[in-house]
Amino acid sequence: MRKIELQTIQNGAVFDLFNEELSKVLLNIEDENTVANQERSITIKIAIKPDKTRRTGEVKTQVSATLLTAKPKIEQRHRGPWTICAGGLRG
Repeated sequence: MRKIELQTIQNGAVFDLFNEELSKVLLNIEDENTVANQERSITIKIAIKPDKTRRTGEVKTQVSATLLTAKPKIEQRHRGPWTICAGGLRG
């Protein structure tokens, strides 16, 4: 059996995909609109489906990042007297 390593699967595509997702994670960490101390993650999934001979097969790879969304913005509401005018309410 030939030795297969992560860096040789699909000619190193897993490493390229991982680096792309890592860049997304690092940008998400730097984003001031996200919570600083919550976890982000990168998942690598490799599915191998051998053929009937068990010597070759199909390999599918998927690399994905779980990022944080932006913090909700606080809505500012007017607190004070309202006046009714021709165009509607004004604060």
